[in-house]
Amino acid sequence: MNIEKMNEQISRLEGQKAEYDERMDKKIIAMKKEKEAMISAQMQHIFRKHKLDPDVLIKLRFASKEQLQMVLDFINSEIEEPAKPEPKETSDDKKEKENQNHAKELNT
Repeated sequence: MNIEKMNEQISRLEGQKAEYDERMDKKIIAMKKEKEAMISAQMQHIFRKHKLDPDVLIKLRFASKEQLQMVLDFINSEIEEPAKPEPKETSDDKKEKENQNHAKELNT
């Protein structure tokens, strides 16, 4: 393989990496927003369930560290963490593996 082809391949792979990174950043941001929305909804549910109002939050501002820790422990016990799905191999991962295998074949 000559140097020009290698440079072209490197440029192409760097472009693919940049696109992949951008897509993953968007997915991560979307998942974080979804997580925050779920936590907010669960917090509202907890407040309705236990008939708490915003005045309680103002009172918590003057609470001791121990009292705040008790409240945090209670909230954390009430919030349900979504189950983490096992990561599936995406088509991008498959393409990357194929590219690596192809590069190994070219080197041999």
